[in-house]
Amino acid sequence: MHNTSSRSLPFTTAARAVPVIPTLTAIASMMVIAYIGLLAIAMTYGALQMQAAQSVRDTNAVVGTLETSYLAAITAINQTNPTTLGFTKPVAIAYVTGSSPQQMVSLRTP
Repeated sequence: MHNTSSRSLPFTTAARAVPVIPTLTAIASMMVIAYIGLLAIAMTYGALQMQAAQSVRDTNAVVGTLETSYLAAITAINQTNPTTLGFTKPVAIAYVTGSSPQQMVSLRTP
């Protein structure tokens, strides 16, 4: 027959035997809690992702509205005759030529 002494049982140490059923129950309980936690995290991530996508769509709509009003304003400005607003053509157009850096005047120059 089989020897049922404490030395032949699984999960035994020299001092005492480890209770198998309560240990497995505790491990299973922790795994169920971890599963529920991970499921909650995944659901939260999905909800946040959908909320972010909606925010991007709303922002795109606002940008589109602003862009349309900007383009309408630019079109109105481009079609306006500057002389009707009091602008006149310049008498002469002149360009400033550069000089060497030693001859330039600055506010830092004593």
